[in-house]
Amino acid sequence: MVELGSRAVDTPLGRVVIEASREGLTRIQYSDESVNDCGVGRAHLDAGEAWLSGYFDGSPTSEPKLDLSNLTRFRAKVARTLIQGTRFGEVVSYGELAIAAGSPRASRAVGSAMADNPWTLLVPCHRVVRSDGVIGNYSALDGGATKRWLLSHEGQQFDSLDPIDVLHEPPSVDEFAAGAVDHPGRQESRGTGPGRRTGDRSSVL
Repeated sequence: MVELGSRAVDTPLGRVVIEASREGLTRIQYSDESVNDCGVGRAHLDAGEAWLSGYFDGSPTSEPKLDLSNLTRFRAKVARTLIQGTRFGEVVSYGELAIAAGSPRASRAVGSAMADNPWTLLVPCHRVVRSDGVIGNYSALDGGATKRWLLSHEGQQFDSLDPIDVLHEPPSVDEFAAGAVDHPGRQESRGTGPGRRTGDRSSVL
């Protein structure tokens, strides 16, 4: 059995528990559970705590190492693609993330992977929205209200009925991972919000 260490971190949205093996972070979740500060994965826990602090300060540090050993190959690819392909203040649709991860017909599987995301915030499932710009579901805390708070924190400005911009054209895997795609949702400053997307709204994923 893999030994895991854990630590609790207070954030503006509540208590977060970070868990780590010797290989990397295994979980970041909002939780009231007890923690096991046994020394295992301490460097990874330190890195995770520093990243969370930076995220809520608006200046996230480089991503801590993740232990992906409990994920399927597909879900690991989706997680890596999302981390590498979106920056603070950007959004992408489920379908576009599926394409970027190399599985263009797997938008619903991407949605399931986001719902079961072990690393809230760090694997930024809150940045994945429907193709019509509606923010969609969020499994943590108050659901859509929490997702809206996080996107607002990252610079998105919208009211509860207003779609937000997603990528107009699906990126290639290399373009997405390299950050070479011009995201309509990308904010040049915290004070600028996107306009409505005007495009095909036939798909909700």
